[in-house]
Amino acid sequence: MPEEDVVQLVKDYCDESPHLGYRMVTDYLKYTENLKVNHKRIYRIMKVLDLLQDKIVPKPKEYQLRQKHELTGPDQLWEMDMVQMYIDNSGQWVYMFDIIDVFTREIVGHHEGLRCRTKEALKALDEAAKNRNTDDLILRTDNGVQFRSREFQTRIRELDISHERTMVNTPEENAHIESFHGTLKRAEVYQTHYRSITHCRNSIAKFIKKYNNKRPHSSVGKIPPAVYHKNILNNLVSGIKFAA
Repeated sequence: MPEEDVVQLVKDYCDESPHLGYRMVTDYLKYTENLKVNHKRIYRIMKVLDLLQDKIVPKPKEYQLRQKHELTGPDQLWEMDMVQMYIDNSGQWVYMFDIIDVFTREIVGHHEGLRCRTKEALKALDEAAKNRNTDDLILRTDNGVQFRSREFQTRIRELDISHERTMVNTPEENAHIESFHGTLKRAEVYQTHYRSITHCRNSIAKFIKKYNNKRPHSSVGKIPPAVYHKNILNNLVSGIKFAA
């Protein structure tokens, strides 16, 4: 089969299932298309097309267990996770990485995309770091491959952020971002029929802006998170401590 035809098949498979790695794509081509191709050839094609998935780093034998931290203000502890939604017309999945400030409950960074790689996770992290103070900051995530990747670990070291990972299958240890995802789904995702990735991004950005600036939050005195943050900076709120 001509090289251009193989390239098109690779594109088709990756468009249909963006999570596929080059070995799985190779297996699909061999089984479904009856092609005699090896994984090295498919790797080269996917590398040129920027379709490679993040390399899975073996999980450590001992996980870094999270500790309770006494929080006294913003930007001391962030939680980061990923949530999925889909575009109605195409059925494509959209992957959203987002970060919450545990003290103020503000969403400080987010990114929505059609891929679920470290590259997308870093876009959310860089947005948050650009607008907030990361001195003495702890970032808590689960053990997802994106958060364990070398690229992600290098970036948080550059930002001088301490990384804390939860134990396996314990979403309650990332309870604040998980709670936000519940709100996001009920108030935004389940109420909106996304027509495209652009429509999805714009709609979610509008929702998060409202969530941060207009929606009262029961955990911060029933005022919007951004207003609560502003009150802290203006010394209108003081002496509050809690463990998370």
